[in-house]
Amino acid sequence: MSTALLPTTIQVGPFRFTVIANGQAIANVRKNSQQGSRIGETMFTDLTITLDPDLPPVLLAETLLHEVLHCCWWTCGLPDEQLTHESAVRALSPILLDTLRRNPLLVAYVCENGE
Repeated sequence: MSTALLPTTIQVGPFRFTVIANGQAIANVRKNSQQGSRIGETMFTDLTITLDPDLPPVLLAETLLHEVLHCCWWTCGLPDEQLTHESAVRALSPILLDTLRRNPLLVAYVCENGE
């Protein structure tokens, strides 16, 4: 059983995202989304990451990491159009490394809940 708690904030570059794992919050995301089955969403307008708290631990950890990657992509200012594999990796690796270093609680959470 994991002892790592879900982080309440995650720093990505100069931006601090608030992590919300709340049934009502994810219900609102689903209601306002074209994809009613969303299990996570990042809102850049208010710097929030909303997650479904009822997910199994491994899926919650993976969804959080998925949303953090969206945050990294946005922070780098990467375009929505398709990039080559190498271009995407080259652009994301510095900000992802910085994000992992700045957020030891994030690292502990995704690593301990990944089994």
